[in-house]
Amino acid sequence: EINVIDFLKASKSIKKDIGLSVDETILDEIELEQKKFKEMKMEINNFISEKKIEDVLSVEHKKNRLELNLGDTLLFTSGASDLKKQGQNVLSQLSSLFKTTNCHIIVEGYTDNAPINTTRFSSNWELSAGRAASVVEYLQQKSIPGERFRIIGLGEFNPLVPNTSNENRAKNRRVRIILKPKIEKS
Repeated sequence: EINVIDFLKASKSIKKDIGLSVDETILDEIELEQKKFKEMKMEINNFISEKKIEDVLSVEHKKNRLELNLGDTLLFTSGASDLKKQGQNVLSQLSSLFKTTNCHIIVEGYTDNAPINTTRFSSNWELSAGRAASVVEYLQQKSIPGERFRIIGLGEFNPLVPNTSNENRAKNRRVRIILKPKIEKS
């Protein structure tokens, strides 16, 4: 994966070397977002410890993004996409942090590989997309603009661990929220 900040710094250096004008605002904005991500990670980890929900919520700061994994037991009942009250409470707390940044918010839904066929969802694809959409709809109700979101339903594909036991299948049923800086010009 390319480190966007390093790439933009190198691009800036090359442009200066060949005499092109350089717009430093994009790099400055991304570096500011990265700083906010580090602060958010600390706040989220404190929240996780305080609420004792380490088993259903984790946060990781990767090169150019912040990733949160929310276990399905925190958010949903089995085979459903309606948010549970506990999930709403956690998302409400997270939304206040998400408002402090202007980044893209990518919400990915995942399931295990157990076949599903309910009146509402005929496949794991549909369930995973429905769950991601429910998270986005809730966050929009918390005044986060819709244009910041991307919804992805990944079904049983891209599991964290092999779907070889009930415990592993439970780990694979999740929603991942990825915060990524916007790198296009305004």
